[in-house]
Order: sequence, then structure tokens, then C-alpha cells
Amino acid sequence: MIKEFDLYSLSENAKSTVSVELPSQCPQCSTSLLPQILYGTILNENADDSSVYLLNLCPQCEKCFLSFHMYNSSEDCYFHIASYPYVPPTTNWGRIINDVSPTFVEIYHQAEIAENQNLDQIAGVGYRKSLEFLIKDYLISQTEDPKRISEIKAKFLGKCINEDIDNPQLKTVASRAAWLGNDQTHYEQRFNDRDISDLKRMIRLSVHWISLIKETEEAENITHH
Repeated sequence: MIKEFDLYSLSENAKSTVSVELPSQCPQCSTSLLPQILYGTILNENADDSSVYLLNLCPQCEKCFLSFHMYNSSEDCYFHIASYPYVPPTTNWGRIINDVSPTFVEIYHQAEIAENQNLDQIAGVGYRKSLEFLIKDYLISQTEDPKRISEIKAKFLGKCINEDIDNPQLKTVASRAAWLGNDQTHYEQRFNDRDISDLKRMIRLSVHWISLIKETEEAENITHH
């Protein structure tokens, strides 16, 4: 939406009426919105790089954010370019995975933030760490034996996958995820034709099979009276 505002121009030291394209989405809660404008200013008015900054209030999450707008002379309007701070939407893994491994969910979320900020060297290591918590927490959820739990915690991830996972589909995708995840920590990558997107796909498949296994276990507890 484009609206007219009386904004203070720093270069002119006076107010000017300008047309500004408003942000259509909150960068923090991702909700579509018509923001409440708390303050705005024009920089370098009458110059080629003239811009507008607005302080916006989101009516949904009730948080403020800054939006940046550049002048387009052909349209005589300041068009929305970006909003800050940007909080990327994160993956919702559902109730089962949240219960099985809340630490996996937290680490994966942090890796997503790193990836969205183009910190791909850090993100890959984060995704690999999240996988280890996912697999180990899943295996721990399958036993009440303290000795076995201690063994799982102390094992390397690859040994946990090879020795403790019974489901063949989960074993396959988890092992591939581990290979690709370990590659993110090596000085030289061995899988040159694979990247973080492949690692994330294998993690999603691991989550899929764990969810199916746990849902099936819940179904088995439904008894006929």
C-alpha cells in the first residue's frame, strides 16, 4: 500500500509530503500487516540516492521495526526495500519431535538463523549437531535401561546409527545425514556435489521416519475394550 506522509527531511531541515510504499509483512512475526507509523525521516532529499526510514509498529506482535525505502523518480514514490530486524520463520517439527528432542529443535532453529544470515559455514555445523541430538534423544526415548542410555550418550553418532537403529529406512536416511553433516566439519569436503540443502533434506527424512515410528507406538497403545 502506498500512502502520503509529512516526513522531516534532514537535508532540507523541514517537513515534506512524500508518497511511501508501506511494508506488507512484519519482519519479526511474518504476519501480513498495515503497520502503524511512529516516526519517519527523509535522507538526501532531491538527490539520486534519496531514501526514507520509517519506524513501524506491528499490531500483531506489538514489536517495532525499521523499514528502508528508496526513491523512484519515474513513480515519484519511495518504494519499500527492506525491513529490520529480520527474524526468519523457523521449521515447525510438530508435537512428537518437540517431545522427543527439544534440544534438536533449538539447535536446528539456531542453524536456520545462521543460514538466513548467510553464515553457511556455521549453519552446516549447527545442522550436524542438531542431527546428533535428534538421533540420540530418539534412541534414549526407546529405552529405560540406564546402562544403555549411558552407552548411547557416549557413542559416536555413526555407531549409534549402525548399531542401535532397527528401522531400515531411518537407518538409511540418518546415515546419509551423518555423512553429509560430518562433511560440513571437514577441512576438505568429500561430497563436492552435495550442500547444506541435501543435509537438511536427510534430516527432514530422519524426522519423518522418527515421527512415523513414534506415532505407530502411540497407535499400538490404543486397546479395544
